[in-house]
Amino acid sequence: MDKKKILEDIKTYITENDLNDKEILKFISDLKLDIVCDYYKDKEGIYVIKKKGTVEKFDRDKLFNSLANTSDAAGTMMTKSDIEIVIREVNRKIEANNRNVVTTVELRDYVTNSLIDNSYTKVEQMYNS
Repeated sequence: MDKKKILEDIKTYITENDLNDKEILKFISDLKLDIVCDYYKDKEGIYVIKKKGTVEKFDRDKLFNSLANTSDAAGTMMTKSDIEIVIREVNRKIEANNRNVVTTVELRDYVTNSLIDNSYTKVEQMYNS
């Protein structure tokens, strides 16, 4: 199947379902995520779709360092255990999606919610600034 045939099938689907502009964009965004998820489903680990469209393996250490630096900048002491709790919660939320691919927007939401749930509002505010 070539790209032109795929495009025709998508256009047919959009027409048959009478999608409006907003629905078309959501459909395409969801389709992109579905394709990437399907591609990575048998690969080990968690993968992150970056804003630029690249895909990287989830780096737990990168998130740990980001949270440690953010807590320092916020003037709120997060211990190694505190940060590990947040990271474990983020991992659980990713796994709850039943896929091993997450977007940066989803990842940020998971981190934000975990920080709030654990009463690190200053860190959350700094993390999102």
